[in-house]
Amino acid sequence: MIPSQTSLENDINNAIASDADLSALNSSSSTSNFKVWAKLAAAIHLLVYQLVDGMKTEIAAIAASQVWGTRDWYAQIVNTWAINNSITLLRISVRENAPTAWPSTVVIKLAQDDGNGRTINLNDTDLTSCRDYITKNKVAGVNVMVVSQPADQVDVSLDIRYVGTKSTVEAAINAAILTYLNTMAFDTSLSKTLLESYLITTVTGVKDAVITSLTVNGVIVANNTIESESGYFEIGQNAGTDLINLNMYV
Repeated sequence: MIPSQTSLENDINNAIASDADLSALNSSSSTSNFKVWAKLAAAIHLLVYQLVDGMKTEIAAIAASQVWGTRDWYAQIVNTWAINNSITLLRISVRENAPTAWPSTVVIKLAQDDGNGRTINLNDTDLTSCRDYITKNKVAGVNVMVVSQPADQVDVSLDIRYVGTKSTVEAAINAAILTYLNTMAFDTSLSKTLLESYLITTVTGVKDAVITSLTVNGVIVANNTIESESGYFEIGQNAGTDLINLNMYV
């Protein structure tokens, strides 16, 4: 754990106080000079701690990616393939021993950037190329499933209590939902309560938000959370209109 600069300054001050020769330097000028020196020394020490800690983290990540069969190792294989083929991979998920019906299977989910900041699935040519590359480099005896699917389609209805101009708040809510889904960590669950909390805390004018209906890929979500089949979500559309239904209440 990296100590704070204040903690480092206190250590220096305590060391000076316990030294018979240095503790006698207590004149105004000596004290002033010492305080400046102590802050400078503490800042330098803090910088060294931060550099070393950063190096440790980087070295640990490199080491993990070199251990055969680990998640980091498989992710490194995928990254190498992507670099060799000039593919911009936004997100990679590696799950071991899944699905449970195949205990010796590794499932790798992939998605890429469409060039405009939107997450999309790999095309068939790139997906086949990636599968072939992993098959040639994987651990012998392990089944590897490489999947890249279109985003899970979300249809959501909410009751919103708000203040301000209705149209302005509605537009801000729509934009916030799109942002929330686009910035979710890859291959994680979508939570109703977390989305509601996000809208309440980030959208100006929203006093309360309650999801009254959530459908993903045409299936009604009865529980609070749902996992993504593809690894990522996006709002579905009907005739070019986002499937976000807002019931606004003052």
